[in-house]
Order: sequence, then C-alpha cells, then structure tokens
Amino acid sequence: MRAAALLGDIGGTNSRFARLDPGTGSDSAIRDSLLIRNDDFPDTRALFDHVLGQFGPVGQAVIAAAGPVRGGRVALANRDWQLDQAELRARIGGPVQLMNDLAAHVLAVPDLGPGDARVLRGPKAEQPGNGQWLVVNLGTGFNAGLGLHVAGRPVSPAAEWGMTALPRPVAQVLEAEGLTPPAMLDDLFSGRGLSWLGDQVTDPKGVMTRALARMLQVLITGTLPLDGVHLCGGVAAALFPATGPQDTTRQLIGDLDGADYRYPFLRHVPVAILDAPDVALIGCRAALPRD
Repeated sequence: MRAAALLGDIGGTNSRFARLDPGTGSDSAIRDSLLIRNDDFPDTRALFDHVLGQFGPVGQAVIAAAGPVRGGRVALANRDWQLDQAELRARIGGPVQLMNDLAAHVLAVPDLGPGDARVLRGPKAEQPGNGQWLVVNLGTGFNAGLGLHVAGRPVSPAAEWGMTALPRPVAQVLEAEGLTPPAMLDDLFSGRGLSWLGDQVTDPKGVMTRALARMLQVLITGTLPLDGVHLCGGVAAALFPATGPQDTTRQLIGDLDGADYRYPFLRHVPVAILDAPDVALIGCRAALPRD
C-alpha cells in the first residue's frame, strides 16, 4: 500500500470508517474505527466532509455500502442516499472502489482474527476444505455471497438471493405451522419476516431457525462451501445470541446434522457467526490494490 487509504462501511443506520497509513498496523486502525450515526448528516457529501475532516487527506478509498453497485454508483437499499465513484474519486484525488457490503463480508473471511467470528459448529479434522466459503446475511433483507480464491486473492461474485422465491423445503416449514409462505426470501429471512412470524406463531425464533436450516441446506448443496458458512446481520444475532439460552443454536445445528444430503459430507460444513462490528472494513482492506 503506497498511499493512505480510507476504508468505509455505509449502512442504513450507521457508518464506520478507518484510515490506513503505509507501514502502520492496519489491525489496530480497524479496531479503532470511527462509528458515525447517519441521521447526523443530510447526505453522503456532508458525511464525507466530516470523515475527511477527522482523518485528513487520503490517496485511495474502498467503500462498502448496503446496496448493489451498478455503473460505479450505489443507491442504499434502506436509506435515500447515493454514492458515486467518480465524484468520490474527484474528492479524494485517487482511486476509489465501491462494493456491496455483503461482498465486503465475504472478502473478509480469510483475514478474520480469533475474535471476529463465533463458531456454532466447527470443522471436522478429517474433512478438507475446498477454498470456497459462504456468507449469509439476515438483516434488513436477505442475501448470500460465495467466496473463493482467484489468482491468490479472495473474490465474491455478485448475487441477489433476497428477491428469489422460497425453496420448497423452506415453504414446508411454514406450511407445517399453518402459515401461507411469503413470496420471496427477503420477506421471511429479515427483520420484518421475524416480526411477521411473531404475529403468527408462539415461537417465532424457533420457526425461523427451522426454516433457516432448510435454507442453509439448499445453499450448501448448491454452492459447496466446504470452508464454512458464516452468518451475519441483526436477525442472525437475535436468533443466535452470544449469551443466554442457546436453544436456537442447538436446533439449527441439530437440523443441519440430520439433514438428508445427497452427499453426506455436506453435513459437516462449519457454521459461524460474524460478530465483530468491523468485519466489512476487514473486507475493504482485502480489496486494496497490492504493491
């Protein structure tokens, strides 16, 4: 890294930024990242005025945002904000890369430290990985991103699972509760989906967990992420808390262990939760150009 870099993770409610300087400890810079409440700023121009005022000039930037990247622009999925790569480049005076925040989580996985993920099911020593991993987000919406190595670097193909229909095994979990399944994955595996279940059943987290186990079975079979599945997002944190009763965690792992896979080795894919608040910044760092 030849120039100071700005790393950013812009969400719907909060944003987080870090500055990396050449020759300094990037891990400590990310741990000491700047957390910002988006409601304190009218738009992204004012946001970057504040951030650059805090950090000073930088020569490059990698910014993750909660929305799809199209034509060098990102429109946030849950806030009326937009990011323009060309505008940011002119502002910073150096290269700027925009990426989806889920892609940033995917790129972060190979660089995670011991406290960045909480293991729900560890790997079996006798089962080798295959250099592929999956990150599954349950938050304002749902999505899943596959990670793999290309030319020695992690990459994450774009994906949008949230707008696809519920697979039949997931719908069957809801039908067993007397419910009419919603149309799309976003409608179920999200905050509003958990609220909807809360109005319909006495154990909404249990039903969501059973449905998620079926969804993960579909994703694991389709993408073969032998290096692990990593859950993230506010709904995942609510379903599988770090402290307190672990009923849903035991249920999820029990359902995955007992799943009827065509290939039995898929029962042993590791599962973890990305707990660290700065995981997306770790992914942005992984996307920086190498010297």
